[in-house]
Amino acid sequence: RHEVAHILFARAAGGQQVPRWFNEGLALAAERPAGLGDRSRLAWTLVRHGPIPLNELERLFGEGQAANQRAYAIASALVRELLRVHGETATGQVLSLVGRDHTFSAAFEMVTGEPVQVAVSRFWNRQRLWGRWIPFLTGPAFLWMLITVLALYAISIRQRRSAEQRCAWDEEEEAETRRASGELPVSTNPDPTDNSYNVH
Repeated sequence: RHEVAHILFARAAGGQQVPRWFNEGLALAAERPAGLGDRSRLAWTLVRHGPIPLNELERLFGEGQAANQRAYAIASALVRELLRVHGETATGQVLSLVGRDHTFSAAFEMVTGEPVQVAVSRFWNRQRLWGRWIPFLTGPAFLWMLITVLALYAISIRQRRSAEQRCAWDEEEEAETRRASGELPVSTNPDPTDNSYNVH
């Protein structure tokens, strides 16, 4: 399905070249919805490397497996963001204009009303909102805070159960005291399930 998408995009663009990040990102978006793995790779890329310019993104596609995975993760998220902001028909319109001898940058601005760099900057600004939380959520401070909260919760559960047990013991002791003083009758009815009362 991924390769079929590339063929269809090439036809829509009349065989003209488009940036690889756009081509690959569009193919990934057509192939499947974004999953947790995609979001995780993008988040770690942002934490470790920060925002990546488009010229560097293009270069990553040819620099080995690790760089390639980063490039695919960014391209996929970037194109999905473009689809979210400008609608699902925008990318097809861009390809159509490229097929009519417009440059990709010109076609993109004609369809979306903004330069590519503006769209990319907005994308990275949006990702930074998540990136600010990731170091905290994965750092030792958050881990110890989580451990402390879980420990306090476990202690509160144990204390509640102990209090319930003590209450049950107090009630049982009070009942025994009242029976001994004659305030409560002593039960003389045999337990029907007790076999010792059966007559043989």
